[in-house]
Amino acid sequence: MAKYTKIQDTVVLQKAYDFYMSKVLEKAPYVNMVGVQNVLDDLAKTIPAAKNAKPDQFVEHRFLDALDKSGLLKELYP
Repeated sequence: MAKYTKIQDTVVLQKAYDFYMSKVLEKAPYVNMVGVQNVLDDLAKTIPAAKNAKPDQFVEHRFLDALDKSGLLKELYP
């Protein structure tokens, strides 16, 4: 982060890192289905077929669900 923000204060960098890791980034990389629906709603303005499309048609969480249930994600993202 220091390289890109040009911040040298390690306390500030650590606090920023901790904030993003705990509040901003998801523990498991699931796709935000509301976000996908928003994209489909926007696409429907120019692509009529998007009006009837559902996020589940484009997103597959099966493998991520299996990893989550196995406990691996909790090990990776405590």
